[in-house]
Amino acid sequence: MAKLAKLIQRATSPESAPLGFASTRSPSGPSMLTVAKIDAGYKDNAQKAVAAGASVVLLTGNPGESDLKATVDAVGETPCGVAMSDTSGIDELAGFGVDFVVLDSSAPAGTLQTEGIDFVLLIDEDMPEIGLRTIEPLSVQALYTQSPPSTLTIGRQMEIQRITGLARKPLLMAPADNVTKDDLLALRDSGAALLAVDVGGSDDAEELERLNDLISSLPPRSQRRTGEKAGVTLPMTSRAVAQEEDDEDDDE
Repeated sequence: MAKLAKLIQRATSPESAPLGFASTRSPSGPSMLTVAKIDAGYKDNAQKAVAAGASVVLLTGNPGESDLKATVDAVGETPCGVAMSDTSGIDELAGFGVDFVVLDSSAPAGTLQTEGIDFVLLIDEDMPEIGLRTIEPLSVQALYTQSPPSTLTIGRQMEIQRITGLARKPLLMAPADNVTKDDLLALRDSGAALLAVDVGGSDDAEELERLNDLISSLPPRSQRRTGEKAGVTLPMTSRAVAQEEDDEDDDE
């Protein structure tokens, strides 16, 4: 399991209450991850992003081999990924220390068999239900929608929940510039686990720090119900809810 997968697993797993007479919880990581998107000045901007608390670094804009190696070395243990339109050189990336790759659905299916690298799948938000349902068995750690940041409305939250509930994968997306703590709670409850922030401007580090502070202030995830398996907590589809209710009726 690559570093990105471990971070996502930790961020999306519900926290259990302390056992016995313990009065405090053991320290854990953030319940949402900030992803610094960088399209130029890779090494310097990546270092700035990690210093500001970025959980993950994503390089776009076709960085060269020297940029990849220098950036991976600069960020240390922080997962560093790259968005690729041409997957012909993907076998070399693990050797450079790249942790994950962002792909779209036009990439060769065999790409997902590459060892030592995690994958994030770029999707359109208007993907139909049948397409979203076929994503769950794929070896991808998260979905990525590049829709422009927008104010979080009830309708917008419903659309995010539709994607994550049908695909059963956490979502990487860009939050609105004025995102609030309540917005983050709504996004987290809808299955958005990774928040993309463009890094390159003079104020981007401050925005990363503000976003990380908001995430730190969120209450911990909790178990949905006693006995439910720990893991990624994503919204249930109507079909899944109906099936669960039928199962409960059968048990009575």
